[in-house]
Amino acid sequence: SFPLQVLWAKVVPEMPKYEASSQLYVALKPLRDLGPHGQLILHAPTKFKLFCRLRPFFTRGNLPIGASCSGANNYAVIQLSGSDFLEQGVVYQFAVRVTNPAEDSLLAPTEWSVRLQTQDRQLVHESSQVPGYVLAPRAVARFAVAPSSQSVGARTWIRVQFKLETTLARASSNLLQLGAPEGFSFSCAEVQARDGFVLPSDAVLPAALPSFADLANVLEPPAAKGLEAYRNDGTTEDGKAIVDCRAAAVMGLMVDFTDDS
Repeated sequence: SFPLQVLWAKVVPEMPKYEASSQLYVALKPLRDLGPHGQLILHAPTKFKLFCRLRPFFTRGNLPIGASCSGANNYAVIQLSGSDFLEQGVVYQFAVRVTNPAEDSLLAPTEWSVRLQTQDRQLVHESSQVPGYVLAPRAVARFAVAPSSQSVGARTWIRVQFKLETTLARASSNLLQLGAPEGFSFSCAEVQARDGFVLPSDAVLPAALPSFADLANVLEPPAAKGLEAYRNDGTTEDGKAIVDCRAAAVMGLMVDFTDDS
């Protein structure tokens, strides 16, 4: 007998909505080396479209610097240069553009495949059982808002609940916006106008809803105090407002990530 060497791989879309076009984040851990001029082939299920030929649609991640990508229909081919290689046991990550199929009651989550092969198309390692993802007509579901007071003109807290149908990856910039109807305004708009920033702990409190996670725990953190990038406790390391209330009826929230990265 001999140990089974499994090529672990994972695909996570930026937007798992029907017909949506977004970045598809791919991670894999080969257990065999892939040498110079080797190829990594990503094969999507039928009706998915992959595109990566142009630079904005291919994020190299930690693949070798000379790696290039070409794609057609439901295939994407990563080509290594003559001085590049993939090392066994290392987790590699990259992203390509994916367009999801239209809504179809018969379409079920199907498996993707990842193949490593030499320049002469000799198999090095392959997995045809990479789990796919569930598509939905919306990126947010089960949305509900409940105020603590319904008195006209009252300043009140609102409890917001929703189910996020989109995984937010650490590698991307993730903004959630809560928009209020005409005539409503968020109190944090006054704070931001006065102080120039909003403390997340003052604007976003734990909701303590059964079966729901608290959003406050996954907001992007500020830069560490003492670093040159630190501005205040309401601003991220790259200068974005963690809670953005510049528009009185819109609250923007910078989310760090919700996947298992």
